[in-house]
Amino acid sequence: MRLTNNILMSNLLTNLTKSEERSNKLQTQIQTTKLFSKPSEDPAAAAKAYRYRTQLSKIEQYIKNTEDGMEQLTAQEEALSSYNELLQRARELNVQATGVALNDENRNAIATELEQIKSQMLSLMNTSYNGKYVFSGFQTDQKLVDAKTGKYAIEIDSNEQIKYEVGTGNPVTINTIGTDVFGEGKTGDKPEAIQIMDNLITALKNDGVNIKNHIAEIDKIQESVLSATTDIGARYNRLETAKTQLEGEEANIESYKSINEDTDIVEAYVKLVSEQSVYQAALSVGAKIIQPTLLDFLR
Repeated sequence: MRLTNNILMSNLLTNLTKSEERSNKLQTQIQTTKLFSKPSEDPAAAAKAYRYRTQLSKIEQYIKNTEDGMEQLTAQEEALSSYNELLQRARELNVQATGVALNDENRNAIATELEQIKSQMLSLMNTSYNGKYVFSGFQTDQKLVDAKTGKYAIEIDSNEQIKYEVGTGNPVTINTIGTDVFGEGKTGDKPEAIQIMDNLITALKNDGVNIKNHIAEIDKIQESVLSATTDIGARYNRLETAKTQLEGEEANIESYKSINEDTDIVEAYVKLVSEQSVYQAALSVGAKIIQPTLLDFLR
């Protein structure tokens, strides 16, 4: 009889303990919204979770790269658009200066406006984004031109391309080489457009003598600017497409990650209620079985 009681008690306690453990686990899953809190609880799912997190970390960095690259290209495109408008105005002033005889007042007015245009051009050549000069190649901490002398302050190689990875094996160039747009030159040389401005200004200040028609040269510079702007647009579109694809991939992995480790609250709650019912039923049945047996033992 004592052996039977011990077995009954042992089985009851074992079943109650297991039921309580399952209830506690379900309660933890509901509270944390996670299917497991330690890798040892589900090693296979934990390994998957690690892979998903690693993939998401890479994708997040790629998305950050695309966004930063798009912002930098936007800054370059806006600068070149403004630069082209200044070239167009300089072209108009060149036509005006060579088309008719000018009095001193007219010449001085045109020269003054050309000075302003020149200053704005130099400023745009030194366009910066987040404290980095976008037309200076690898030397992003250096201005491309000296605003006082109007000359190149640094020398850039056409291969100084800054590239961002926006996917595995998918680099995109996010900078524009200033000398490819504003004219070739070494340190101390003047960009072609600035030299044209200086020539016009000097001629106007010298009683309009030897004012040269620079229309064809300005048109050529504008073509270079347009070509660079088109290239920037193409690279921007590539980044935009990459960002859309990455966001789709990110959403998919987030979904897989959620299925792997997130608790289905409704399902977990139903299981918890069921487990608690089983626990209470086991207590009730155990009490009915053990109570008369103990009385018999006392007798």
